[in-house]
Amino acid sequence: MPDTGERREITRRVNAKEAETVEQSKKLVSRTRPLYASPEANNKARLADTKKADTKK
Repeated sequence: MPDTGERREITRRVNAKEAETVEQSKKLVSRTRPLYASPEANNKARLADTKKADTKK
């Protein structure tokens, strides 16, 4: 069976599609991460403020 190069073309398309999917998932994670990190960051800030207030007394 002669090598038509068709496999290389399919492989390139698959690799391109996979790279696109990875980029989309990274963007989604970066958009959703602040939503999840926000309560934790707020709790840390409150604890830091509480500790500062306690040391001033």
